[in-house]
Amino acid sequence: MAVSLLLTFVLTMVTPALAGPAIPAKPGPREGRYVMVLWESGTPGKDGKPVRDLVEPDVAAHGGRVWRTEGDERLIDLPLAAAAQLRRHRSVKYLQRLWMESRPRK
Repeated sequence: MAVSLLLTFVLTMVTPALAGPAIPAKPGPREGRYVMVLWESGTPGKDGKPVRDLVEPDVAAHGGRVWRTEGDERLIDLPLAAAAQLRRHRSVKYLQRLWMESRPRK
């Protein structure tokens, strides 16, 4: 059990740190951190037609930054106003905002 927990820690915390740039603890002001998942080639798209040879959206053109890429998933920071526009992109299966902190209610 202890070996499994240690291996999980190494794979989730240490390995990504070696693989790319350090990810800031929080996105910038008026930005959110998102997981963007792209359609795989051949799967039915939003319009019911098979998805083929789609161009990945240019996150930087929307004012964002890609931190990690793994398969069809991207970890990105993106201005809040650009999220709706990116969600409508044909190659985006879904865009999920990550909850970064909680604040006590007053």
